[in-house]
Amino acid sequence: MVIVISTPIFLGYVALSRFHNRFMIRQLFEKRKYFMYSALSILLLFLYSAGANVFAMFMLKNYQPDNSSIFTLYGTGYFVFVGLIVTGLGLYFQFTDRWQMMRNKLSAFEQEKNEAELIALKSQMNPHFLFNSLNSIYALSLEMSDKTSESILKLSYLMSYVLHDCKKDKVKLQSELDFLESYIQLERIRYEDKIKVIFDLKVDFPDVEIAPLIFLPFVENAFKHCGSDSEEVPYVHFSMQMKTADQIIFQSLNSVSIYGSQKRNPYSGIGISNISKQIAHLYPDRHVLDIEPDDTSYSVYLKINLV
Repeated sequence: MVIVISTPIFLGYVALSRFHNRFMIRQLFEKRKYFMYSALSILLLFLYSAGANVFAMFMLKNYQPDNSSIFTLYGTGYFVFVGLIVTGLGLYFQFTDRWQMMRNKLSAFEQEKNEAELIALKSQMNPHFLFNSLNSIYALSLEMSDKTSESILKLSYLMSYVLHDCKKDKVKLQSELDFLESYIQLERIRYEDKIKVIFDLKVDFPDVEIAPLIFLPFVENAFKHCGSDSEEVPYVHFSMQMKTADQIIFQSLNSVSIYGSQKRNPYSGIGISNISKQIAHLYPDRHVLDIEPDDTSYSVYLKINLV
């Protein structure tokens, strides 16, 4: 008997709760018709609770003809309380769903924003790379060097990589290393024996995938600003280590002159500022970037956790 009585009453409360959430919240509360929303909510809850009480008394055959009221105040209060619980739970689940939807929309918006910013940063990076490479070839052409044609050939390979392979979100680390070695060879052709160049590789996992062109700006910067205030040959020293499949360590060290611009601001120049922002977008909370200039050298330490 209890189930026969309570089931239709409970289903009625569920229907009332859905009506409240779908109509009254949207049409009254969200439109700031607070008085009408409050009055109608109380009225509907009271009327339904009274009807539920009458139904329960009728089913239990507890109706007393000599009672002046068709329902007892106590019974109605009990059903009002039940109605408040059911309605409250309905509101809780509805607002929880809405909050989750808002979080998902906000997350999607942030992702779209980050992707747009990343595309903008990459679009700035490619012309910057081309500008530096052309400067190198231009210097050779002024010297009427027979290595100019070789440099142009290497530049065409580099540009092919930038324009085609780098359209992907990630590339194999080996491809990135081949690109860097080609760029370093191009700079070696330009400077010949005027700069001491070292590139150390200790990479045990060359097939892992990383974002493209994230090391190039540091290599460009080292060649562009290396100098020496002593009689020693200026130097650039790059190293790449990957002893585990989830962590890459890149280091760059180059000599500088006291007249160099690097010492004033470790993030000077479009390239360094740009790539710093890119890395922050691509590997948030998963990277360490330290740039330390001093009177005689300029060092970069970049550690990236891939997972």
